[in-house]
Amino acid sequence: MKFFLNLVFLHLLGLGVHASERPNIILILSNDVPRKAIASHAVESNTSNIRRLQENSVRYQIAWSMPTLLLSQETLLTGQYPGRSKDMEFTTTIPSLLKQSGYTTLTAGRWAKEDSIQMQKALTTYSFEQHCVLSDSLTNQGGHHILMDGIERTVVDPTEVINTYLSDFLQKVGDSPFFLFYPMLSGDAAQVNKQPNHSQSDRVKYVDRNLGQLLKALDDNNLTNNTLLIFTAAHGFSSVKQDDSSNSKQASNRGTNESVHVPFIVQAPFLSEGQRVTRDLVDFTDVFPTLLEVTNTTRPAALELDGRSLLPSLKGNEDPFLKRNWIYAPFEKTHMIRDWQHFLDSHDNFHDLIKDPLQTEAVSPLDKQAPGRRLRLEILLQRFMSKLNQDEQSAK
Repeated sequence: MKFFLNLVFLHLLGLGVHASERPNIILILSNDVPRKAIASHAVESNTSNIRRLQENSVRYQIAWSMPTLLLSQETLLTGQYPGRSKDMEFTTTIPSLLKQSGYTTLTAGRWAKEDSIQMQKALTTYSFEQHCVLSDSLTNQGGHHILMDGIERTVVDPTEVINTYLSDFLQKVGDSPFFLFYPMLSGDAAQVNKQPNHSQSDRVKYVDRNLGQLLKALDDNNLTNNTLLIFTAAHGFSSVKQDDSSNSKQASNRGTNESVHVPFIVQAPFLSEGQRVTRDLVDFTDVFPTLLEVTNTTRPAALELDGRSLLPSLKGNEDPFLKRNWIYAPFEKTHMIRDWQHFLDSHDNFHDLIKDPLQTEAVSPLDKQAPGRRLRLEILLQRFMSKLNQDEQSAK
């Protein structure tokens, strides 16, 4: 009897995305909280809410963001690598497709934008129906300016306002599915008098408290079981290699695995029981196709996406042909690519990340497998660089 019930559970688990009740989606993008600062990725142990999330989730050990917060945000919402997307007014975004299919779309937190773009216009272009966002360009010494559903307000503590906004939304959402993009504030962004001495640990604790309030609101409103929640972060070149005094200019232009290696945690009770760690590869272009598949949202025939759906990985499928075997991140003249073991960039830096995670040594000439793997990464890298150049030329 127990065996039969287990089979029924697995069958229902596999059919989860085909259920009539469409799942809610929450996409959390934490700013400047590197992977090594989070519990279970290192020795840090004061992040109880992140640990709780990991215990109920699938945790990806090899995940890449894009090199800046702005590029990470654009890639998550467009499904295309930086430089691939055209004029945003004519670019299809994940909230635009989910909105068309019946989802309520909202964003809250720290919206990254170019200074020349009006915030309200940007939010509308991305198809967010509701918003409660803080931007650096709206911050002054007298307080913080938040744009809340089209109305600008000056507040003392933007984090409290944003958390209250989300709590109120989750209480009222009812049975309508929603998509929440949540670029979460860290402690340094939430203080009226910015304190540059905030340690990395302080920022992680702050993010952990915000995450705890969100998880509690989901539980209180019986939304957890039907919500796919992704927790990840945006890292950046500026936080890496700053102590390289031997050649600071070269170091600042050189990408590393560490500069884009981020936490990536997925909680989806209707897909997976969680408590699983995987070395499946993932980068930020994979989020868009994953959300289309998990919400049964039709992909327009003309829409080009650069990533692959993580659904087979989330379900624990071991077929390698259903998963990607490289991940990629471009930034200006630096292009980086890696597989499970090796890293290559457009400056001809090639490293074995298992034997040399800090990328300080050349790959041993005695490694007979390395030349073949390097050639494969070179071919992939050149293909993407050529594609980006073509897209740039066609956009002019």
